[in-house]
Amino acid sequence: MKFQLLALLLVVAGMTAHAQKRIDYPLFVSVSPDLIVPNSEFAETHTTGFGVSATIGYKLNRSLAPVITYSYYSVPGKNANIKDLKASLITAGGRLYLGNFYLLGNAGAIFTNGYDNATRFVFGAGGGDEIRLTGRSKLDITAAYESFNTGRNNGIFALRLGYTYFIGR
Repeated sequence: MKFQLLALLLVVAGMTAHAQKRIDYPLFVSVSPDLIVPNSEFAETHTTGFGVSATIGYKLNRSLAPVITYSYYSVPGKNANIKDLKASLITAGGRLYLGNFYLLGNAGAIFTNGYDNATRFVFGAGGGDEIRLTGRSKLDITAAYESFNTGRNNGIFALRLGYTYFIGR
């Protein structure tokens, strides 16, 4: 009887401890303007461009959140002979949180036109920091490297300054 009572107390204590760790606002949406800096062979033909990104994610716990991101980039050519790159990206990946700082990784498809008209694989990695503004919003600062291939080795650094809003219970 004493063993059963002790087991019941441990189960209740475990449930209570778990309940205190729940994420109050697990779903989040982030929107940001992007500064796009060409890298590698892509920097030989294009200059710094701009874009916009929208991310939706769900915090599974305090350290892991799967995300889906849509981005649109416009990267001008260095001269009139080189067409501007217009690109739409749809990627899925995750964020690994270390406090407010996070590491991110994603992969998906890039749809390009102008400089190159194609659909290709894109992958990226980076990091970011969230700075609390209110109980449900944060300033999201992200730096990421994204790589794709258009017959040349193309890569960009995307610098983002976004607004994140948390939705939930």
